[in-house]
Amino acid sequence: MIEYFAIGISVGKAKRGNGEGSLYAVERKGTKKWVATVTIGKRPSGGPWVKTFQRNTKRAALAARSAFLELSAEHAEQRPLTLSGALDRWLEDDVRPRCRPRTYQNYESYVRLHIKPVLGERELAAISASDIQGLLYSAASTRGGRLSSTTRLHIYRVLNTAFKQFVRWRLVVTNEVALVRAPSAMRYRPKLWSVEQARFFLDRCVDHEYGPAFGLLLLSGLRISELLGLTWDSVHFDDGYFEVNKTLQRINNEWVFQPTKTSGSYRSVPFAPDGQAATLLRAQADRQRGLREVGPILYGDFTSAWLDRGLVFTTRTGRPLSGKDSYARFQALCRQLGLPKARQHDLRHLFATISLAAGAELKVTSSLLGHSSIAITADTYAHVLDEAKVSATRGVEEMLAPVAPSSSP
Repeated sequence: MIEYFAIGISVGKAKRGNGEGSLYAVERKGTKKWVATVTIGKRPSGGPWVKTFQRNTKRAALAARSAFLELSAEHAEQRPLTLSGALDRWLEDDVRPRCRPRTYQNYESYVRLHIKPVLGERELAAISASDIQGLLYSAASTRGGRLSSTTRLHIYRVLNTAFKQFVRWRLVVTNEVALVRAPSAMRYRPKLWSVEQARFFLDRCVDHEYGPAFGLLLLSGLRISELLGLTWDSVHFDDGYFEVNKTLQRINNEWVFQPTKTSGSYRSVPFAPDGQAATLLRAQADRQRGLREVGPILYGDFTSAWLDRGLVFTTRTGRPLSGKDSYARFQALCRQLGLPKARQHDLRHLFATISLAAGAELKVTSSLLGHSSIAITADTYAHVLDEAKVSATRGVEEMLAPVAPSSSP
C-alpha cells in the first residue's frame, strides 16, 4: 500500500535540547504549550518545510515528534515511490473509476508509450520541472521520430492532471508540471470542399457501398462515433428525424455502446421526409435487407450469420463498422471521385460552415452539432462568423445607401 511519505523526508537525528530551535515553549491565551519541530523538505519557494508538534507538555511534544521520525525512517528504508508506480496508482484508483473507458485507454497509452520510457523509473519526489520540460521537448516517440506538437500537449495535460492528484494524495508537495509552460499545438485547419464539390459528392454517395454513411455525415454534422452508434430504432422516417443518443467505440478489442460525448450531444436531428438524408437512409436500409441473406455467405463463411445489433451502418456481414475501415473507404471514394483529400471529420466542419453561411443562427447550428456550449461553436467557426459580419454590414449599407433624388416629390 502506497503511503503519503514519498515526499523526500530528510530523516536525521532529532535534537532534544532545552528549547534550542527544535523545541520551545509558547504561551497562548494564558496557556503554556510546547512545540517540537522537524524539517521535512523544501517548499516551492525554496524555504524549509517544517512540521510542528504542539502539545501541552514538553514530554508529549517530544514523543509526538519521535513517533513521526520513527515512522518516517521505516518508510525511508523502503523502496522510494517511482513515477511509474504513482502513475499506475493514479490510473487505477482515480482515472478508471471516474472517467469513461476510452479516456482511460487514451491516458494509459500516453503513460505507457511516452512517459514511462523516459521518466518512469525516476523517484517521484525527485521529478522536477526541468525533467518535465526535457520529456516534452527532447524525447523521441517510441515509434520513432520526434514528438508532434499535439502529442506534446496531450502528454503535458496527462501529467498535469496526474500531478494535481499526487498533490491531493500528498505524494508530492507541489505540482512540478504546473511550473512548465504548456506546449503550443498548431490548430488543425480542416480542408473544406467547395459547395459545388460537396454537391457533387452527395450526388455520387447513393451508389457507393458506404456512401450513405459519408453522405449523412455531411448532411447532419455527426461525429464518427455517433454515426457508427446510430441504430434503426432511433430513425423515425414518418416524423422526419433521428436521435443521437449513444456512440459506438472499440475498447480493448470489444465493441461497446457508450453515452454521447456530453449531455448536450444527446439530440434530435431533423430531416425532410423527401430530402437527401432520407434518401440515403432508405438506400442503406435496402442495402442491408439484401445483405442479410447473402452477406454472411458471400463475405463471411458458411457458419456465420448476419449479426443483428440494429446498427444502421455495418460491414457486409452486419458487424460494426470500424472508424479505421470507414476512413480507408472514405479516402478511396474521394480518390475515385477526384475530390481533394479530406478527413471524415472534415464533413462535420463542412456541414457547420455551410449551415452558418446559409444564415442559420449560431445557437441552432451549435445544437445540431451537439456542442456543450455555444461558445465552442463560435470559437471553432469564427472565420465563418467574420464573413457573415461583413455581409451583414454591407447589407445595412446597401439598405441605407442614398437614393438619387427624383424629379417629383
